[in-house]
Amino acid sequence: MSVIKSASLIFLILSTAIFLVGFTHYSNTVDLSEDLVLHYEFTGSYEDGDRIEDLSPAASNATFVGEKPNQTNRSPGSLSFSEESGYIHVQLDNELSGDFTLTTTVQNKYHKYYAGIIAGKSWQLVAPYGKYEFSAGDTTLQYDVDNHGAWHHLAVVHRDGTTRLYVDGELVESKSGGSIPTEDTLFIGQRPGGYPYQGQIGEITLHERALTTEEIRGMYTDQQTIRPIIYSDAFRTGTVLVLLSLVVFLAQLESRIRSP
Repeated sequence: MSVIKSASLIFLILSTAIFLVGFTHYSNTVDLSEDLVLHYEFTGSYEDGDRIEDLSPAASNATFVGEKPNQTNRSPGSLSFSEESGYIHVQLDNELSGDFTLTTTVQNKYHKYYAGIIAGKSWQLVAPYGKYEFSAGDTTLQYDVDNHGAWHHLAVVHRDGTTRLYVDGELVESKSGGSIPTEDTLFIGQRPGGYPYQGQIGEITLHERALTTEEIRGMYTDQQTIRPIIYSDAFRTGTVLVLLSLVVFLAQLESRIRSP
């Protein structure tokens, strides 16, 4: 009985430690789910064959058009696009206007054309000639890529007439005075009418507000979370283990009470 009791105590201590690690990490983060209107992780199987689930409250599920890009083993998930791949069509529930933040992670080779990463009918985030570029109307922001083939975190932030481009958590260019046209349709993996992207596209988020520089850096360094704490693996695993430990403890306690 003493061996079982010692093992249960060790199990309880370890599970509680896992719980506290998860809680400590996520309690020091900022929940970025506020004003989130689009969130694709590209993990798991595609529901309904051609549908990609939107994890945001808006539930703007996307659909494949043409040949599906391949899923990768990357965590949290990504799709591998090629010249033969189709694209992803997104119909937003509400028109995107005013302040917004668009983020994604990408890995691509050198394109000799304006390959579409994420594009609307009136603005586009593209990868042309060894650059990353966001353009809308008279506003064009660019960044020269030094290490082709590496993963990069991209963020476009528009607030009060100023548009900013961040790469790997750092502001690389900003321009003021330009307006961003309203948008209700997005294309992922190519521009409207063609120009396919060749490479991987990871998690995509769209907020109807301008994230701060600290929030952008936090997304890049993974110190902040898009979803609440209950969605973290450490929190859920720790919770299950703690509950199991309590069940074992209560069962032992009941056995001791009933024993003469």
